[in-house]
Amino acid sequence: MALHRASQLPFDHLLSELIAYPLASEAAFTNPVTHLDPSMSAPTASLWRSAESDLLSSAPGISLDELIAMRDLCWFGGGGNGVLSLQDQLRATTNELLTASGGGVRLHRPAPPTSPYSISPGNGHHRQSWRWRSLALPTDLLLAVVGTADWLPHLDFFSPSVRHLLRAGFAETHLHVGASLSFPAVWAMTMARVADPAAEIRDLRAPGAVASEGQDLMGRLVRAALGRTVLSGFRACGERGSLADYLHGERFRGRIMRAAGATTFSLILTALQELASGVFAEAAIAPLRAALSALSGPPARSRPLDLAAVHDLDPVESWLPRGSGGTAEQRFVGEMCRYLDLRARGGQPDDLAARLFWQTVRVRTQFYRHLTQRPLTPGLAWFIRFYSRMSAVRGSVDPRLMVAAARDTSGTDLGLASLEMRTSPERDVDEIRSWIKAVTERAARDPEPKLALVFHFVKYRGGGAEKGRPAALGAGGEADPAGNPTGRRYGRFFTGQQATAMSLAKVLQRWPRTQFVVRALDICSDELAVPTWVLRPLVRHVRQAAGDGSRYLRYRGEAEPPPLQTTVHVGEDFTHLLTGLRNIDDAVQLLDLGEGDRLGHAVALGVDPAVWAAKAGRIAMPVEDRVLDLAWEWGWWTRRGSGCDAARLAYIERQVKDLTHRWFAETLGPLDVLHLQADLADEDKLRAAGFPNSSAPAPRADGQGRLVRYLQDSQLFRRGRTAIWVEAAEEVEAAARLQEGVRAEVAGRSLAIEINPTSNLLIGDLGDLVRHPLWRLRPPRPRADLPPLAITVGSDDPLVFDSRLPEEYQLLLDALVMAGLTDSEAMSWLDGVRRTGMERQFAVEAGQVQEVFGLTNPRPPEPPAL
Repeated sequence: MALHRASQLPFDHLLSELIAYPLASEAAFTNPVTHLDPSMSAPTASLWRSAESDLLSSAPGISLDELIAMRDLCWFGGGGNGVLSLQDQLRATTNELLTASGGGVRLHRPAPPTSPYSISPGNGHHRQSWRWRSLALPTDLLLAVVGTADWLPHLDFFSPSVRHLLRAGFAETHLHVGASLSFPAVWAMTMARVADPAAEIRDLRAPGAVASEGQDLMGRLVRAALGRTVLSGFRACGERGSLADYLHGERFRGRIMRAAGATTFSLILTALQELASGVFAEAAIAPLRAALSALSGPPARSRPLDLAAVHDLDPVESWLPRGSGGTAEQRFVGEMCRYLDLRARGGQPDDLAARLFWQTVRVRTQFYRHLTQRPLTPGLAWFIRFYSRMSAVRGSVDPRLMVAAARDTSGTDLGLASLEMRTSPERDVDEIRSWIKAVTERAARDPEPKLALVFHFVKYRGGGAEKGRPAALGAGGEADPAGNPTGRRYGRFFTGQQATAMSLAKVLQRWPRTQFVVRALDICSDELAVPTWVLRPLVRHVRQAAGDGSRYLRYRGEAEPPPLQTTVHVGEDFTHLLTGLRNIDDAVQLLDLGEGDRLGHAVALGVDPAVWAAKAGRIAMPVEDRVLDLAWEWGWWTRRGSGCDAARLAYIERQVKDLTHRWFAETLGPLDVLHLQADLADEDKLRAAGFPNSSAPAPRADGQGRLVRYLQDSQLFRRGRTAIWVEAAEEVEAAARLQEGVRAEVAGRSLAIEINPTSNLLIGDLGDLVRHPLWRLRPPRPRADLPPLAITVGSDDPLVFDSRLPEEYQLLLDALVMAGLTDSEAMSWLDGVRRTGMERQFAVEAGQVQEVFGLTNPRPPEPPAL
């Protein structure tokens, strides 16, 4: 009996976390070292004690001796001959991967093999290492540290073959536009908002976050902004003395005393002392922000519409020389590293400046890790926490800026030909129109790349789950009848999404030319939170409105847009593989997906069932999910009449009867469960049963009564959420046969799969891209047992995953080569995926997205059926 759950620890992740520990950890913040001492003096020893405890507890299979050897390499340069400053430590570990190349740097080839039997590694290994390094520390920090006074390098990440391939044109088919701003841009905006006492800043508390789950994060950000501003002013004025001399001299003390008074000056000094020590007294944030405003000057109040304007918001943007280029933050880091080096070489180290500087870097690094998903925790519930943090930090942003950010992030300079941007439809029609106008304005100015909007419905489960406090058995969530004001499962969720569906339908029907911009609907986010039957009526309503608008254009003799497409995030998040396959089949059937539509992620179609079972071991899953999985499997085989042996069918029938007796307090067979599922997909029967919020007849003994009970009985709901154990090893053969069948269904409908490599790597806890299920979705070498499916590549959420689409192509090529394919085979596969993206993209030519509001359909939209 398999009782374990297997896991694989990516070596590069552990090494990157060890390198980042002096800058990223809570222990480093409260013990603010500026140097690492191989003789283990008190500050370094204290930091190591914390690092040993944290890293060993998160790294199964790593011995203490091995961890110490790794520490010696990346903290002390391997030699241990002297105290190493943090800037030297960071330079050394970064330069291990980089080499100068023209005006920038590139990832160099690793050292030659030391044995004739060794396999010579290629650049792909270093790109993989850099990928993990960039999840531990901000990339712009690493590049700034290795720069010089007049040269700030850019990273050339691409091999010549990939760069040439991308020039042929590629499509971004899966990008959530709300996450398209880069971290440097978000940091500049945050520094501007922190320095503006009038700017509203949302609560940064978040489950699992640093600084007491985000409660103290704003205090750190304000103090770091103060430290950063003071240090920038110190270096900008050309002061020859130390930072302490500057703080108490006329240039600083005198100016602050004259402009804001002694109280503000004292408050600034106290905040700097707190930052330098990493120990804060409880203090109101508002006076600190006012003091910061006195330092940085009047804030810019205009809403930025392009990325240059975003970086201009940074309060220290104009303070430091721009000769080396880069952002204000990179120039600040480079200047401070040079200053600290100069003082150290002159035998007069500036300890206060060093402590303040590295504390500002630590706060920024923690902020980066607050927004960028931390690896090794699978599932969408973990990802949703980070996406929610991003929304809280970013605040309200003009859609025109988000469109500009998406173009920049996706690689317009490398051959981007088509860009689809996903966002949620607002309840306000004017908000939807503002997104469409942002796209049309950009298309009029820049015809390449082609642009499209995909509006999505967002699933969420409620009940405290998003705040990290999920109630037992899903109580109070969207699925709990007792937790819904409507008294029905998902009633509150449906009525909320109904309002957004009506607004979107109104826009597509009243201004039918907008369908040249709004090209698809999507269902996204927490896959397991809401079943497809809940959203089916909303999708149908928007499709009907779009069809009505298209017919009006045809009536007028105008060009019609291509049909509104559908894409669904599905088959990505599952505990049991059967659940992932069932959810894919439900989406395909209930939403009537067909040629041109796509499935987001859908990695359940590519997971190797045997490998999945070996890793999963013993699974805890709710009774309801298990019953629905088994009934779906039973229905799959009985509808097709072959493919499953009689013993498996008999097992399913026994299990369903036993589990439904626990769940419904009556014995049901698989067919009864399938009838219930069919009733949930029938809008007339749902309405008759009182969904979402109308009165319904008392439950009866027949199927309709069972539907009413399912929707309204909170005790039945709770019984369905109780967990049972399932042995994954016993399901391998069934999962393999069902996977083959669902794959054939997807292929037969000509659906494409949207793969987002880094997103899948982190959400699926894959370890590395060599293990990605996409190699079974579309095998690089032909396999008779795995007919290829159509694949497109996207970046998903660039800020949350620190990803850009061109880099995803490069990482895929590297994974193929590292898996043993020749460069020719790898390039051929990658080019096929690129071409599929171009063929399956939703966007239309730029000339068709002009004047989309110049025609109004006089017929008002009809309300939804439910």
